[in-house]
Amino acid sequence: MKQKKQNKNMKRIQINISNKTFYTFVAIIILVVLAVVVYAQVTPNPGHPVSQIAPPSGCAAGEIVFLGSEGEWDCVAFKEFKQYVGSTSATYTGSGVGQISGGGNIGYGEGDAKCAAEFGAGARMCTGADFVLGRPNPVIPSWYSLFYADDEIDYLPVEMNDCSGWRSASSSFGGPVWDNGEPTYSACNVARAIACCR
Repeated sequence: MKQKKQNKNMKRIQINISNKTFYTFVAIIILVVLAVVVYAQVTPNPGHPVSQIAPPSGCAAGEIVFLGSEGEWDCVAFKEFKQYVGSTSATYTGSGVGQISGGGNIGYGEGDAKCAAEFGAGARMCTGADFVLGRPNPVIPSWYSLFYADDEIDYLPVEMNDCSGWRSASSSFGGPVWDNGEPTYSACNVARAIACCR
């Protein structure tokens, strides 16, 4: 008797849909699932494979995990990085870094040559990646390379682009500078020393 009373108090919800509507709804769900599966398998891949998201395992002794310019993880030997050895005694605008003595401008390579001339074979212009081995301590503000360009950093009054590959002295372009123990930036029309690593 008690069970009958409980059943009497229970309310039923009944949904009445036609078979046509039900099968249409099921077909739409199947199509959506298939579309997601097909989209995930089509090239170009809309995302990164797991191997690119996870850091590599098994780096050898003397290697560190490094995030590459294309967003991929890699094991990189310490020997590929160099340590800060000093800054050039001469100062250069952004285009002066890349200017060769006979005229013309070759950009990044000439910055390397200026460091090698002052600090010996194997020295080159420092990159931001080199500082993973230790922060530099230049006495004067010094240019270094990032190999990166961005004109959408809203808080900077200049377009950051390594002074257009060390070919520009424009006040509209900027480059990375190490100053007072920290990274900052400078407009390319300001003369700075070059941070050298070996």
